[in-house]
Amino acid sequence: MCWRHFVELQLKNLIVLSGKYLRKPVDVPRTHRLEVLWRIVRERLERVWANPHDDNRYLDNAGHIILQLDSFDPTSEHFRSPTLNNGTETMPTLGRSYLPSFHEAMSGVAAMLDGGDTGLRVMIDEKAKIEAAYAYHDDYNGYLE
Repeated sequence: MCWRHFVELQLKNLIVLSGKYLRKPVDVPRTHRLEVLWRIVRERLERVWANPHDDNRYLDNAGHIILQLDSFDPTSEHFRSPTLNNGTETMPTLGRSYLPSFHEAMSGVAAMLDGGDTGLRVMIDEKAKIEAAYAYHDDYNGYLE
């Protein structure tokens, strides 16, 4: 399912971007487990946008949906086929899904993840501009001495 792959790729992207911003790069885990990726991303987003007055409800809501998605398709192969290579059913407990509701929930997750992506990119750019200005200022002051 495209939504599942989008979430996995965006989580991996946020790990890279947050590492760049925090100057604490981390190897992106070589896993398809959304739960593993989400725990890293959540911790990093909370560090980047630390606010003691924030109740983190957006992260809580997105995390709840991401973890549900991970439980349905933990290895990124359950939404592709009704059975695994070993013959095991992939979705015996899923039941029926109402796609408009699923799409609406995933649109909310996508908006939160996209917001994190945009915010991190802007902050990385701003940090680079500030550092360049300080570097220029330091170089300029060196000529005056």
